[in-house]
Amino acid sequence: FRNWMNRSLTTIESGNIKGFDCHLLPQSSYIKGPAQETGCQHMLQASNLTAEFNQLMEKFDLKLRMTEEVSMISNAANQQNDSAQCQELHDAPVMTVFDEQLRSRVRKAYKADFELLGDNTVL
Repeated sequence: FRNWMNRSLTTIESGNIKGFDCHLLPQSSYIKGPAQETGCQHMLQASNLTAEFNQLMEKFDLKLRMTEEVSMISNAANQQNDSAQCQELHDAPVMTVFDEQLRSRVRKAYKADFELLGDNTVL
């Protein structure tokens, strides 16, 4: 994971923020336009995504709803190995996954996100 993070951050730091099929774009890129105008009227927090999404749909009288169910599409050969690696990463203390140098690079690369969305993480 650290190797992947280092490669990803190197890509971002080189100015290629659209690398990795835009999977690493800062969240602020989706919220603010090129002229830094705020395009979003409703920002949903990932920590409460299902409830906030459903409230927003109700507000606009839309019948679309999100559930708490999580589905993962993976081929059978990789599913067991992926699950074990994900569980290992999930269970690891943040400080062992992100050393100080990596945390500093993440904070720098995603500075606009931390400023716009708040800094309530341990990174």
